[in-house]
Amino acid sequence: MEYILIALDGGATKIRSGIVEIVEQNKIGDCEHVVETIYQNMPGFQQDFKPVNINEQLYQFKTQQIQLTQVEIQQGNIIVQAAVQSIRMLIKDSIKPIVLGIGMPGLKTANGQGIAVMANGPRIPNYTEQLNQELQKWNIRLYKNIHGLGSDADYCGIGENYAEAGLMREVSTAYYLGIGTGVADAMKIHGEIIRFDQAKSWIAKTWELLDPSMDISMEKCTSMRGIWEAYEARSHAMHNSEGNAEEVFIRANGKEPDAVATLQTMCQALSSLILDRMHTLYFGGTTLKLNNPDRSLEPKHPFVGNIWDRIILGQRMGYLWKTYPFFHEYFYNALQQKIKAYSLDFQRAYTNIQDKIQASSLREAPILGAAIAAYKKIIH
Repeated sequence: MEYILIALDGGATKIRSGIVEIVEQNKIGDCEHVVETIYQNMPGFQQDFKPVNINEQLYQFKTQQIQLTQVEIQQGNIIVQAAVQSIRMLIKDSIKPIVLGIGMPGLKTANGQGIAVMANGPRIPNYTEQLNQELQKWNIRLYKNIHGLGSDADYCGIGENYAEAGLMREVSTAYYLGIGTGVADAMKIHGEIIRFDQAKSWIAKTWELLDPSMDISMEKCTSMRGIWEAYEARSHAMHNSEGNAEEVFIRANGKEPDAVATLQTMCQALSSLILDRMHTLYFGGTTLKLNNPDRSLEPKHPFVGNIWDRIILGQRMGYLWKTYPFFHEYFYNALQQKIKAYSLDFQRAYTNIQDKIQASSLREAPILGAAIAAYKKIIH
């Protein structure tokens, strides 16, 4: 091949990159030489960085008056440098030009070339321009201009749909919920991948939704960082150490009361979120409040009356689902209690809910999705 196809999957704490092989137009091959660059290991990274208030970010985005703080600019530069470092590690001494597919979290600028709103990091409105400039310093040539930034969430769905091991591939209608440091939403309806941004008039992203019992973001309630922070807050007197979400699962598996209670509370939030997705597709509207009081969802949409053939838990949450069977019990107990409040028709539609919920092992889904999106831009 006359170029190297590289895909980047940026997150809140790191960027993962890989060289991808396209077997045919609608089928992805292997993802080779995946490298991971942790932002906090980059020189100049600010450990205590705090993003601008999300409502202020949304206001600036809406009024087209984005005003970056100095610390955002500095932290944004680090994020771009991490991408360059990953690319250099992948191509090594190759002189071939590269094709880049890039998935990043956050709301994108109007031209798709940068990040305008970011819940867990700095805004970088001119991301692709900065990246181009940095690549040129290392004499790294682009085969084609970067087509823009895609959503890491959308790319999870595309990866699950086109990869041989993808769980969206063999079903008509599916919802994907990838949970790691943040949350990625993707969906396929009647055989077509539909981006959440396309459908924003009738469905909200997880970060926009509030947990009904705590009135905080569903993303915070269910993300890996959120799980650990909830456990730490509950058990602070007993445990004063750094940790991660899997430690909470390990301790809950050993019946530690604080860990059990933390995960049961998380499962209440997770089940509320999954039920809301079921409700939205079947009835229209939402059962949850939105974090933006000026935003509302249309009560009906073109797919009312449909049900999800499959609900996929991906990324770190998918791993935890596969690894800790007791998690299923906590979750299904919470979800089934909520389903009982619905009509008999709705209950019958989801009688086999335990068969519909599956965990994905495709950790590289967002990388694969970014690659096929970039490839399709070239061939078209």
